[in-house]
Amino acid sequence: MKNFFKFFLVVSFVVAMFATGCQKYDDSELRGQINGLDGRMSKLESQVQTANQNISALQTLTAVLNDAIFVKSINDVSGGYEIKFSNGKTITLKNGADGKTPVIGVKKDTDGKYYWTVDGEWLKDSDGNKVVAQGTDGVTPQMKIEDNCWYISTDGGKTWTNAGKASGDSFFKSVTYDENFVYVTLADDTKLTLSRGANGVQAISVIPDYSDGSAKVAPGAFTLRFDVLPEGAAASVAALAGSCFQLKVAYVQTKAAAGDVTTLPVSKVEASGNFLFVTTDGATLDEKVFDGKLAVSASLNVNDGVKSVTTGFFPLYYLTEKHVGHEYVDLGLSVKWATCNVGADCPEGYGDYFAWGEVEPYYKEGHSQDNPCTDWRTGRNGYNWNSYTWMDHAINDWQGITKYSFADGETVARWYSSGIFTGDKGDGVAHTTFADYAYEDDAARVNWGGSWRTPTLEEVKELMDKANCDWIPTEDYKGTGVQGYIVKSRKPGYTDKSIFLPHADSWYMEKIDVSYGRVGNYWIASLDTDRSSRYALSLFMNIALEPDGQPIKLSSASRALYGMTVRPVVE
Repeated sequence: MKNFFKFFLVVSFVVAMFATGCQKYDDSELRGQINGLDGRMSKLESQVQTANQNISALQTLTAVLNDAIFVKSINDVSGGYEIKFSNGKTITLKNGADGKTPVIGVKKDTDGKYYWTVDGEWLKDSDGNKVVAQGTDGVTPQMKIEDNCWYISTDGGKTWTNAGKASGDSFFKSVTYDENFVYVTLADDTKLTLSRGANGVQAISVIPDYSDGSAKVAPGAFTLRFDVLPEGAAASVAALAGSCFQLKVAYVQTKAAAGDVTTLPVSKVEASGNFLFVTTDGATLDEKVFDGKLAVSASLNVNDGVKSVTTGFFPLYYLTEKHVGHEYVDLGLSVKWATCNVGADCPEGYGDYFAWGEVEPYYKEGHSQDNPCTDWRTGRNGYNWNSYTWMDHAINDWQGITKYSFADGETVARWYSSGIFTGDKGDGVAHTTFADYAYEDDAARVNWGGSWRTPTLEEVKELMDKANCDWIPTEDYKGTGVQGYIVKSRKPGYTDKSIFLPHADSWYMEKIDVSYGRVGNYWIASLDTDRSSRYALSLFMNIALEPDGQPIKLSSASRALYGMTVRPVVE
């Protein structure tokens, strides 16, 4: 149409020139009319372009309202606003000039879908059906100006419907925003509220591990779980770079040395459904956290460079499970190991010393470290056969043992008859473990109750197996000055779990045996069937033998002459 008008005016001008011959002609008015027509046509073309851009923008907005898409940024531009979304799309909303324009909008119907509207009424196609504005069935209306009228097409330009005189292009009445939302008001006063968030996340909250609302912390790698809103947004935030995540830990009580707040490293972020899994490491936390002497809280902050979302602080707690009042650690093995020795109240405590098969120490309470001891319980005068319970005291040496035996070829006088092994019950059956007597002589079971017991040979071998656990020597466990081994699980899912076995030495006869220096000796619940019924198996540890000797090994000792520590297990 624009070219047609230009052509008509040019022809008229030429005719006028010929009609006047060489007479001077003032064409300034005509030129002004042509320039004015050009301007009006350019304005109409601009109006059509803006209208179609705004329709496309409206369609994007409907997707934002229904999907897990959020505003990442909003910027002022000439005549409107540029909005960038978390799915990578960008739209520009422009305010129009004064005048009558078909008010194009969107409105949600009772089926939950958004449909196009014109001047507040449903926009319908040639069959009279409402035109969907979203999803795979969505249609993008097209607009044009012809003969100074607006025309709308819903079938890709095949057919057009007159929508009235063209004199403006305003679709959006206003756009405002705050920290959390962008508010778009359409020309028909429909209000659209768009959420702002870090890469699509509006809210994130911790999923507690314990009933008091706290989450689990560990001295090694551990994973925290979070619930992410809205539905489906967890995957987009998990795709952010690791530097976008900050896990702060605040000490509830003031720390004298390290300050009150620290930041833990984030090594991995994964999403599953609406949940976010953040893996970190508690190795840099104060060790008092894991002793229950220092409380901490954590906060996860996610910042995509435009906006940040935080969980706020939530409590962290290091919990070892308990059985009848005593804590244990699950290392992923066949049994769970107690956190301390029988008679101790902390991992670094030595606890009490027992002859094998005895359920109380020979010294009086409070004298476990006497060297030598002069304060014995009634009937005891040191770790010897005379003090041992399972003895015929008329004999008072190992030949007088009355309980626990096997065919060792040595105890002929008592456990053999005419060369045939009869055993300590006279039934010819070997009885070599505490289980053979229902744990009535097991220091772990008698002192702690429940299902606690001294570990078997197989269970100790399992703990010693380097495929299952790392044995880490230390000469100063958590600043206590106690020497021993940290036994750390290698089992998948349990690598944050460990126990500490202190080098408590052992009693030999009347005093603590320090002939090796500081060592560890732990009873096993079995006799040494490779030697004789007077020996019981033990676990021996000695840091001083590293790296050339055997710092951790199976051993055995006289069950009456030695008093050793006991580390219980439970199934």
